[in-house]
Amino acid sequence: DDLNHFVQNTLDDSTADGMEYRVYNLYTRCIEHLSDMVFTEEPARETSAEDPKDEPVNVSLVVIWSHHLLATSKRKDILEWSEELDLCTISKPGYPGVIVVEGLEDMVKEFVSRIKSLNWQALSVRHEETSVIAEDKKHLNWISSSQLHTDSEKKIREVEHISEIVKGLSPELEEKILTALRIQKTNG
Repeated sequence: DDLNHFVQNTLDDSTADGMEYRVYNLYTRCIEHLSDMVFTEEPARETSAEDPKDEPVNVSLVVIWSHHLLATSKRKDILEWSEELDLCTISKPGYPGVIVVEGLEDMVKEFVSRIKSLNWQALSVRHEETSVIAEDKKHLNWISSSQLHTDSEKKIREVEHISEIVKGLSPELEEKILTALRIQKTNG
């Protein structure tokens, strides 16, 4: 921007002075102007073993139970916070209310903190687990290893029945969630 301003002023001066060799005059003044400018380059950042993209990523899964989840404001908060914090979330409003959330550990902690800050008749975290996912240099998104998300499902969803929470999940995860909710699995 500074250079454009300088060039325009130089051309205006050349025209006003009636100079015959405007291009040559512009060229020599630009060389002088550029030689007076100080260019600083940022040194190239070296990749090291401490580079965050080479560090493992902690992913947490939390199952939250509440006496009920009826308030549309709470339901809206759950959906908005899940989106904001880039979480996979399945919530079941009604009696009881259930929220199953998975994502980067810090984001899940923030989500749980926000949920706990709301006014609840009864609320408890029934299951928490954290696993480590090694990141490669391409910085794979944690969602690719998510236990709650499949290609055919939305990342954030609200379901009507507890059975819909565990539908399509691995048997191990289904068992963890049902155990956390103190529900026995029925065959059939």
